[in-house]
Amino acid sequence: MAFVDKYMRIKGSLLGIDIGYNSIKIVSLAKKGDANFLKSYNIATIPPKSLQQKQNDSQKIAEAIKTALNTARPKIYEKLAVSGLPESKVFTKIIQVPLMTDQELETAVPSEAARHIPIPPGEIYLDWQNLGQNEKKALDILIVAAPKYLVDNHIQVFKIVGLELIALETKPIAAARAIIKKNDVQTILILDIGAEATSISIVDFGSIKFTYTIPHGGNTLTKSISDSLKIPLDKAEKLKRESGFRTDDHPETIKAMELVMNDILEEVNNAIKFYESRTKPARKILEVRTCGGAALTPEIASYVAEATGIKTNIANPLINISGINWKKIAKEEIFRLTTAVGLALRERY
Repeated sequence: MAFVDKYMRIKGSLLGIDIGYNSIKIVSLAKKGDANFLKSYNIATIPPKSLQQKQNDSQKIAEAIKTALNTARPKIYEKLAVSGLPESKVFTKIIQVPLMTDQELETAVPSEAARHIPIPPGEIYLDWQNLGQNEKKALDILIVAAPKYLVDNHIQVFKIVGLELIALETKPIAAARAIIKKNDVQTILILDIGAEATSISIVDFGSIKFTYTIPHGGNTLTKSISDSLKIPLDKAEKLKRESGFRTDDHPETIKAMELVMNDILEEVNNAIKFYESRTKPARKILEVRTCGGAALTPEIASYVAEATGIKTNIANPLINISGINWKKIAKEEIFRLTTAVGLALRERY
């Protein structure tokens, strides 16, 4: 699913470029047969919410991308790129429509989607994916709507950089592609805790069947610690990163983060109940995988496992990459690269 999608056969490698809340992550992969190898990557800082505002400085963001490409080791020369949209700005929902042909869906989906999207149709780009027939003998349709200004901002930046943007898709789809093995048919819930938002996605038979975004993220956890303990944000961030959910370290830190995590985990449990109750025959969530910048918060996986009763692991965003020397890449960098890796792994082109 992508708002920009150029169908062409590309022999060279793709760049995955994730323009996040306050940083740019770039990944360059090389494909040899069925294997993908990491060629180069880089991370660069940008002003917060750089592309998420109607008024933005595309030139400065483009310069940051150019610098990141030139300072990567080895230097990145590829010209074809895939990028992702911030989940906090994208409206995602699964709707149901009667059984019909693909041609009929082209007319029916936009009309039905307009009833669910809180943005005027003239101000959005709409994309959708047919998830197939459900137990009610209707079609489940995953709809994704993004503000036109947001999509146009990305397109403008890539024009300035001189890269050809062949696809622009949602970050939950990219994250799932990075952290789930190809051909894996398990039912897995992905908890992607970013800086400003958390996305909950359920992947079954290799495709996303449910996705939802909560306006809480790693920064919200830090602010809750800062407010509760009355300490500066930088000290609160340090406590979060060093102590996290270790019960023996700073229990007051856990109490502060629980104010946010309880809201997130309530939505996680609601998503689990919703999905498991609507699939016939029932499909049980077998695992929760956490990713995003906050995934390295100490003992967060154990905390989620206790709240959900489901095995929880920190996701490996390089699970589909061959020939990686893990010791050469800092763990924090690896997890920040999750979306960019998934974007670079895109094969539908």
